[in-house]
Amino acid sequence: MGGVGKTTLTKKLYNDTHVKTHFESCAWISISQEYGVRDLLQNIINCYMVLSEEDLKKVEKMDVIQLQHKISVYLREKRYLMVLDDIWTNQKWDALQDAFPDMNNGSRVVLTTRNKDLALHADAQSQPHELGFLNEEES
Repeated sequence: MGGVGKTTLTKKLYNDTHVKTHFESCAWISISQEYGVRDLLQNIINCYMVLSEEDLKKVEKMDVIQLQHKISVYLREKRYLMVLDDIWTNQKWDALQDAFPDMNNGSRVVLTTRNKDLALHADAQSQPHELGFLNEEES
């Protein structure tokens, strides 16, 4: 459900000093339903990498597979944190996940979603953290 605090909680964790020092590279992408996969991958590149004008032009000409590969190569040797905020569909996750290498080095991809099935699809080994409503005293 929207408005229960998924993004707010994730932002608190993302901006925590201990979290920032644990990861070499951190990026936050807010996803809307209208974003295309290619646009999302280009945004991820822009969050992680500082590119020259020439390299930016090359990135603009890349297809989805090339963009995934560029991100994966860049992140392979790093401990990274990637937050994909408000992801809606399994298909979008499936198209993005190959960009994030799992090198067993403590890197993490965090998804916020209203869709529990998507969370389970993304990682069947982990139980999603579901936020419930706060009562008046808690809020």
